[in-house]
Parts: sequence; C-alpha cells; structure tokens
Amino acid sequence: MNDLKRKNIFDSIREIQDKIAKVDEKLAGLFARIIDGITRVDDINDSEGSPYHNKGRAIEDFFGNTGNINTIPFGKPTPNCYEDCVAIAMRTFKSTYSFNKIASELKNYYLNCGDVNCRTLVVTDNWDKYVFDRDHKDFFDIFTSKKNKNNIKHTVVIILYGDYGFSIQYLK
Repeated sequence: MNDLKRKNIFDSIREIQDKIAKVDEKLAGLFARIIDGITRVDDINDSEGSPYHNKGRAIEDFFGNTGNINTIPFGKPTPNCYEDCVAIAMRTFKSTYSFNKIASELKNYYLNCGDVNCRTLVVTDNWDKYVFDRDHKDFFDIFTSKKNKNNIKHTVVIILYGDYGFSIQYLK
C-alpha cells in the first residue's frame, strides 16, 4: 500500500470512528477492530502481490476468529444470536456477496436475532444509494428506531470502502 493511500485510509478511519462513537461507543470499537483486520488483509495482499480475489479468503480466515459476533456471510455459522453483527459486501467476491444480497440476508438475520442484536457494522465496496433507498432504507430505519429485549437501541452503520479510504453511507 503506498504512503498516500495509507494516510488517506487511516485519516478516514479516525474520522469515521469519531462519528460512530457519537452515536454508539461500542460500535465505534467494533469498527476499529474489524477495520484493522481488513486493512491488514490489504497490506498482506499488496505486499505479497496476491491476486485481488485472495482478499476474500483472507477476510474469511479473519472472521473465523472474531468471537461472539454474528458475521454475514463469513465466519462459522452459529445458531446463537449476539449483540454484534458484521456484514461484508464486496464485489471482489462472488456475486453472492453483493450489497443487495447482503442487505437481504441482514433483514432475515434481524427477524431471527433482532431481540438480541444491538449493533451492526456493514462494510461494502459496492454502494448504490438509489437501490438502498428504494429497497432497504425503510427496513433499516424501522429496525434502528426500535430497541432489543434489553432495552438497547439498534444501531446500524454502513461504511463504503474505496481505494483511498472509508466513508459513512448510513448511521442510525
């Protein structure tokens, strides 16, 4: 990873972490942990000259060790519902991991685990605001307006990941 790209990415990480912390401190911590893992994967792929598709495998390996977090679509499947959920929608993976399909999986996850879940982090590199507004925004708005069984508000952040950093697309 070149120095300019690294600086832009780390500047955007700090800025986003601060914005998320204003809404949910624990979600900001989850963001920092997950993004650190994703950027390490980028460094490994860049330094080894690995093909871009190996990123999917490295992220899968990373999510195999995340602990008590529901992960979509990666990680070990579990019947358990946790307070934290991380979803990754990257076009560098098979089309089954597009944002639209991951958003649909999240809706199903919320129907099953919404009484426990309180924090969701979505990282994507294929954002289409029109499709999100048309197909998913209402559902996310309704979900984030409610609380789980422990009276903790649901918070969802959707982060767009590009070549030169991260940006928040949705935070409620």
